[in-house]
Amino acid sequence: MYLTFRIFSVSFLIALSFQLCIAQDSISHQAQPKELKISKINIFGNKTTRSKTIKLFMGLDTGTIYDSLKLRLCEKKLEETNLFSKVDLFTLKKEEGVEVFIIVEEKMYVSPTGGGMWYSYKYGEKNLWLRLELGLANNNFRGMMENLYTSVSVWDWRSFSFSWSKPLLPSNFFFSIGSGVDFYPDEVFYTDHFVFTNRFRFGRRIKNRTRVSIGLNPTFRKDIFNLNNQELHLKTSELFSSIFWISDYRKPFFDPKSGWLGLAEIKSNHLYSGRFDPFFQLTTNFDFYHGGILSSHRVAYRFQSILRNDDAGPFHTIELGGNGSLRGYSSAIIGLNLDGNNSLLFSMEYRFPLFFMPAINVPILSNRNKLFSAVRQRIDGALIFDYGRVSTSTRSLLGITNGPIESGAGIGFGIRSMILNLERSLVMDIVWGKDNSAQMLKFKKTPTIHTYIDLYF
Repeated sequence: MYLTFRIFSVSFLIALSFQLCIAQDSISHQAQPKELKISKINIFGNKTTRSKTIKLFMGLDTGTIYDSLKLRLCEKKLEETNLFSKVDLFTLKKEEGVEVFIIVEEKMYVSPTGGGMWYSYKYGEKNLWLRLELGLANNNFRGMMENLYTSVSVWDWRSFSFSWSKPLLPSNFFFSIGSGVDFYPDEVFYTDHFVFTNRFRFGRRIKNRTRVSIGLNPTFRKDIFNLNNQELHLKTSELFSSIFWISDYRKPFFDPKSGWLGLAEIKSNHLYSGRFDPFFQLTTNFDFYHGGILSSHRVAYRFQSILRNDDAGPFHTIELGGNGSLRGYSSAIIGLNLDGNNSLLFSMEYRFPLFFMPAINVPILSNRNKLFSAVRQRIDGALIFDYGRVSTSTRSLLGITNGPIESGAGIGFGIRSMILNLERSLVMDIVWGKDNSAQMLKFKKTPTIHTYIDLYF
C-alpha cells in the first residue's frame, strides 16, 4: 500500500511539472511583443536636398526594424552635416508599423567666395600688384550633399580652379576631384610661372565630424625665364601623394563660441619629383575657441605650421603675409629673401559685438528663399595679433640652431559684418605690421588693409 502511494505521488509530481513547463512556455511566447517596423518615412522642408539622399545618409528605409535610439542618433547625425538650420524627427505608431516624420529647415547652399591679395614685389623690384579672386561655392550640389567649388583670379595673377566632392551614400566613404590652372609672375626672378594641378582624393568619414583621406596630386609646370630679352622655357612634372586628417568640433560651425578644429597633412613627391629634389612635408592647423570677458565675447586662436625634412627647391619656397596668413603685410613678403622651407604662424583675435542692424528684405531673392525675407546682420569688432616666422630648416625655426630666419608680427583691429541667418561674413582687417628694418620693436606707420569674404578661423 505504501509503495503504491509513493509511485502515485511521484507520477503526479512529474505530470504537474510537465504541465507547468508547457504553460510557462506558452505565456512567454504570448508576452513577446510584436516586432515593429518602419512603414513610411515622410520628409518635409527639403526644397533642394533630395528625400532619397536624406534617407541614404540616415540609413533609413521602409521595412527596416524600428529602433528609437537609432532614430535619435540619425537626427543628430543629420544636424551635424551643417546643411540644415533645424532638424526635427518624431514618430507615430500604427497597426501597420511606425510612421517617421522628418522636418528640416534648409540653409543657403550657393554662396560667393574670394577676396583681394596685394603683392609688394614683382620680378625682383618693388612693385605693388593685385590678385583679385572671385569664386562660387555650393555645399549641397544637386541636392545630394556634394560640394562644388569654382574660382577665378584676374589681373596679374590669372587662374581658374574647380573641385567636386561626393559622398558614397549610404557608406561613410567619399571621393573628390579637382583641377586648377595658374599663370602668375615671380616676385624675385624675372620669371612667369604656368602651373597645371590636379587632385584625386578618396577617404572616409568617422563619427560624422572627422574625415581621413589619401590623395594623389599630379602637377605640370612651365617656368618662363626672360634673359636678355630672350625667353627660356623650362618644363617639369611632379606627383605628390598625401594623407589627410580633419576633425571639426566647433560649436557652432559659424561664428564659434567654443570647441576646436584640427587638421594635418603629410605629403611627398617621392613618387615622382621631376627636376626637383624629393621631400616630405607636414602641414598642421589647429583652431581653438572659448568665451571672453562677457558672455557675448569670444576669443579665437589659430596655430599653423609647415615642416619639411629637406630643401624643396626655389619654386616650392614658403612665404607668409596677406589674407589668411600673417596680417599687417602684403602677400608672401615674409621669407621672400631666403629659401623658406619651414614656417610657424600664430593668430589671435578677441571678438565682440558692436551693434545689430535692422532685418532687411532682399527683393526677388526672398521669393526664392525665405532666408532673404529677413536678413539679420550683426556688426562685430575684433582686436588682432599675429606672429609668424620662416626659416630654411626646422632646427633654426625652433631656435635649436642658428640659421637664416625672417619673422613678422601684426597688431590691429577688424570690422566684420556677420550675416547671421545666411552664415556668411564680410571682413575688413586693419593691421600694422612690425617694421623689420628698425633696430627696436617698432610698427609701421601705415597699416595694411585686408578685405575678404568669410573668416579664415
